[in-house]
Amino acid sequence: MKVGKFRDFYRIEGEQMSGEQRIKELEERVSKLELQFEKMQKNNAYDRQIEVKPIPGDTWKAQPAENSRMAGEDIPPWEPPKEPVDWERIIGQIWLPRIFIFVLLLGFIWGFKAASEVGIINEGVRCAIGFVAGIALIFLGEFQIRKDRKALGQVLLGGSVTVFVVSTFASHVLYGFIGLGFAFCMNLIWTGLGIIYAIRHRSEVLAVLATIGGYFIPFLLNSDTANTWFFVSYEGIFSIIMLGFALWKKYAKLHVVAMILLPVVLMLYNLFVILPVYPTAKGDLEILSYGMLLQHLFLLSAFLRCIVYPKVQQSVLFISFLATIGFMYQGFDQSKCVMVLLGITLVYAIVYGYVQFKKIADTSTVVFPILLLSLLFYYMEVFTGHELGIVLLLQGTAAIYIGLTNKLKPQLWSGTFVYIIGLLHTITVQIEQLNSAPMYSWTILVTTLWLLTYLSKRENKVVPNESRRLLFGSTAIALLAYISQLSYVFTKYESINTQFLTMTICWIVYAVCGIAYGVIRNNQAVRIVGIILIFLSLGKLIFIDLPNVSIVVRAILFVIVGATGVVISRFFYTKDKSDSA
Repeated sequence: MKVGKFRDFYRIEGEQMSGEQRIKELEERVSKLELQFEKMQKNNAYDRQIEVKPIPGDTWKAQPAENSRMAGEDIPPWEPPKEPVDWERIIGQIWLPRIFIFVLLLGFIWGFKAASEVGIINEGVRCAIGFVAGIALIFLGEFQIRKDRKALGQVLLGGSVTVFVVSTFASHVLYGFIGLGFAFCMNLIWTGLGIIYAIRHRSEVLAVLATIGGYFIPFLLNSDTANTWFFVSYEGIFSIIMLGFALWKKYAKLHVVAMILLPVVLMLYNLFVILPVYPTAKGDLEILSYGMLLQHLFLLSAFLRCIVYPKVQQSVLFISFLATIGFMYQGFDQSKCVMVLLGITLVYAIVYGYVQFKKIADTSTVVFPILLLSLLFYYMEVFTGHELGIVLLLQGTAAIYIGLTNKLKPQLWSGTFVYIIGLLHTITVQIEQLNSAPMYSWTILVTTLWLLTYLSKRENKVVPNESRRLLFGSTAIALLAYISQLSYVFTKYESINTQFLTMTICWIVYAVCGIAYGVIRNNQAVRIVGIILIFLSLGKLIFIDLPNVSIVVRAILFVIVGATGVVISRFFYTKDKSDSA
């Protein structure tokens, strides 16, 4: 009995010990899992790379990659392999019918011409056959779409619109069967029919074809007197309708086509209608400008109210602005051009203030460059001479500062463009007097270059190293040219010896100051520029000063330059010792 009791006691104790051990092991596992979960949250990455491979039977299986990565390393998300481009389908089903439908139409046209020349069919029969062919293409296109041959069916539907337009053109212009108003209404019907096709079959291609036909309707009419107001009104309204349709259906390509075609047809009208009777029809150029301005204002309002495809809308708005400016300079006189430019500038200033207040980054990306360019064109009309350079330098500096602050590259690029124009306008003139416009222009140029160099160094994450180096070198060269011109102004009434001696000394002082500043601030770029200036001073002394100055001035200059080079080399020895210490 006693032996059995002891045995039962040890058995119960062993079970209790094993239970406690299992609990302890479970607690250790839970703590390890918690540590692993914390590491996954902190690193936000997988502990190992997962490679997913497709397996036949529409099943997927995740397999660990052979080369696993350490935890915490950034692993790009898995992307399924891209399917190869099916060129046979693209060429055979899409582009082949699009190309050869026009070949077929040309064949029909030439066949009609050949038949008419031999007297088989008369003029009325030709027009009737054209309309019948258009109806046949409609039925054939709808049949192909029902048979799930959408690309072919859409091309046939687009071809039917083209056949109707050509038949109407022949009935009106070539044979005179229908009048001007009736032909215009029929062409509008064909254009509307193409748009209906586009809506019904959700085809952007059909919408583009209908838009192209709608723009060229006025050119398909025969009129003895050109009515520019009617032409511009029709084209402008049609442009706005198609742009609104593109935004409604989210057709980016149609949006581009609808904008681009308006300046194209306006230029064609100018080329074939206005220029042959110019300057009698000079006032009609102003009407064309109003049409382009109307489209641009609609694009701006639509862009502010409805952003569907931002990049496309930004590009289209910018191109429309440039086209509007081109037509304005061609159609408006200077006084009216100044007023319109001022109006556009004020509108975009208000819009930019609004988008900045609302913090709409996508909108300000294109609004600011347009505002800057409108100011540029306005200043070019208002200011002349050296005043323009000063204004553009200040405008460009302010724009670059705003671009650096907002960290938006379009603003930075547009500001740089304006600044470069102001810089080129400034460096083409020379300072002749202290109290003069060139003096102020050069002073502002050097000051703004130094400020931009400082800003680019402060915003080194936005401005690349190459741009900062270019800006620093440009500042050094501009300051050297500024000092040289001031030296000339102060000594232009003195002797040649005095002029050359003063300018060389100014160069040397500039170089010594640069090297001393670079040594004190431990700035290698400044020290290198100083060394380059010393050698430039030596080159100027040998190639320019030596043939033109007396022997006494030569001796003085050589002594100054030689002593300066020796002393400056001592600076670099001091710098090396300080670095080694």
